[in-house]
Amino acid sequence: IFLYGNCPSDTSCYHTLSPFKFKFLFDRNIIKVDSQLFLTKNQKAIINSDIKYGKNSNIKIDVKSDRLDLIHFINIAKALCDTLAIDNDFGLLNVKGYLSSNFSIKSNMKNLESSGHIYLKEGYIAHKSFPATISDVNSDVDLNGNKITITNTKALVNDQPISVSGTVNQNATCDLKINSSNLSLPSLFEILADKSLKNTYKITSGVLGFDIKMKGKLDKLMPEITAKMVNLNLTDKINHYNASTPLVDLKVTTDLKTYKGNLNLGTTKVIFSDLGINAIAKSPKISFDDKDLTINPFDIDIQNSIFKTQG
Repeated sequence: IFLYGNCPSDTSCYHTLSPFKFKFLFDRNIIKVDSQLFLTKNQKAIINSDIKYGKNSNIKIDVKSDRLDLIHFINIAKALCDTLAIDNDFGLLNVKGYLSSNFSIKSNMKNLESSGHIYLKEGYIAHKSFPATISDVNSDVDLNGNKITITNTKALVNDQPISVSGTVNQNATCDLKINSSNLSLPSLFEILADKSLKNTYKITSGVLGFDIKMKGKLDKLMPEITAKMVNLNLTDKINHYNASTPLVDLKVTTDLKTYKGNLNLGTTKVIFSDLGINAIAKSPKISFDDKDLTINPFDIDIQNSIFKTQG
């Protein structure tokens, strides 16, 4: 993809910017970017990257930018989509905050060379039709001395915190953590689910907490994911049943090619309204990997009849 020319900085008054260029090459497992972007007359970014992923991965990224107000990214994205007659919701977004970056990264996933800094301050995003906001988005990433240090990186999703912290050293060994608690599942479902899922399901209650840990060499990472949902209540609007459970506890380890984990549920109640049938699964426990799934023995009570279940 190659773009060159002038771009409007404001979709309402269309101020013409300095000439910009954007070259994007995607060829199998190679991505190359060569760009000079002007968001406004006084805000520009120069981005060059050469990335090869898969076997023998290599990353080289150089970015130099002024202070960039995030709203200008939205304005330009909307202008481009409107010009190309692509449906979009950019006009429904309320965005604040700014980004400043000047950094260089080079790595073969076994060693790391880096320098510079990335700042994201006072970020805020809300969609006029979704009952959720992401606010107080801030990040401080120090890349000097061939080491990446992530501090003061956090955000509020409907006033509940998500945080990221950790390091990647010169030997491309990382120790990163991402965690959150008390995220509203109905709000997340509205934000993340596609239209077909929303037409089928409705989540009326539930709270999500998660913890992601990534330790080890970048080329041999085994992320550990722990997620817990409390007081989940879900309705299937098409098949007319309701499922509720006080607890969903999930633990997964993966190298992005294979995975293994455990899923433990509290006593789960399912009501089939059309059939007038209630079923209660008493604390199901499931273990799984990329090849097999094992259901540990548990009882299901259907209209006061007990069934033993395993498999």
